[in-house]
Order: sequence, then C-alpha cells, then structure tokens
Amino acid sequence: MSETTETARLVMIGLLQKDEYLFTKSASQDGMLLARTLGDPKRGYPSECGLVDYILEKLLLPFPLNEVLMGEPPGSGGTAYSMNNVDGQGLYIKLKIEDDRVVILSFHVCKHY
Repeated sequence: MSETTETARLVMIGLLQKDEYLFTKSASQDGMLLARTLGDPKRGYPSECGLVDYILEKLLLPFPLNEVLMGEPPGSGGTAYSMNNVDGQGLYIKLKIEDDRVVILSFHVCKHY
C-alpha cells in the first residue's frame, strides 16, 4: 500500500472516531438494508453509527484499502478509497475525505466478488 493510502487511512480513522462523517443517501439505505439482512444480534438495531463502527473495525485492521480516482477524467473528482469484499461475501465500501469529514459513498454487496 502506498504512503498516501496509509495516510488517508489514519485520517479517516481519526475523523470517524470524532463522528465527522456523512453518508450518501444510497450508502445509508443500502447499508441499513444490508445490516437488517445480516441480522448480527451483537450489533443491535441497524444504525448509521453501527455502520460507522463496522467501517472503523475494518480500517483499524490493516484491511486492504484501494485508491479510486473519481470523475472524468480520472482524478478530477478527487480520490476515494475502497475496501473490496470486506466480509468475504462481496461487501464493497467506498469512502472519501471531503471538507474535514469522511463521506461514505458506497456500502453494498457487489456481485463481482
């Protein structure tokens, strides 16, 4: 992993621990639906806070983080970071640092894994 990716990981961990985050509407809806479907009783009722706790768990492990250049041309929309197949069942999470907070762009199952 690049130094830039690891720096982004540390920044995102710090921001999420301070509750500096924002979900896109689709990431929130997909994440809540997925959390209900998975039905992990240890996590309680699905909430955005619970999803953030899950993301933090994965960021604190050195789970592979991939750089994603956003926009056309690539990079014109900034850089996001993805975690692919996070749960071994195809869960895809994409995050972006924007305006001193983490924007959760995607939280869904991808059929490619």
